[in-house]
Amino acid sequence: MLQQLRNLNVDRIDLDEAIALEAYGGMVRDRYIARQLPIPEWIEDALRLLGKEILSRRSEMLEKRRRELRARLEAEMTASERKAKLRKELDEVETQLAKI
Repeated sequence: MLQQLRNLNVDRIDLDEAIALEAYGGMVRDRYIARQLPIPEWIEDALRLLGKEILSRRSEMLEKRRRELRARLEAEMTASERKAKLRKELDEVETQLAKI
C-alpha cells in the first residue's frame, strides 16, 4: 500500500481504493507527527491529490443523481405542468433580454 501511495495514479484506482489510500496515508502522516519527524512531501502531495479526487468523484455522483431525479420529476409532470414550467422559463429569458 505504501508503494501505491508513493506512485499514486488516481486514474487507475476506484473510489474505494482512493478512500483506503487516503486513510492509510493519514495514518502514515500521523506516525511521522507522533515520532516528531518531518513529513515527506510525497505524503502531503498524495493526500492532497486523493482529497481532490474523492471530492471530484463525489461531486460527479451527486450530479448524476440530480440528473436522474430531474428526469424522474419531468416524467411525472403533466403536460400542463410542463407548459407552465416552459412559460416561466421563457418569461425569465425575456426579462433578462429586456435588461440588455
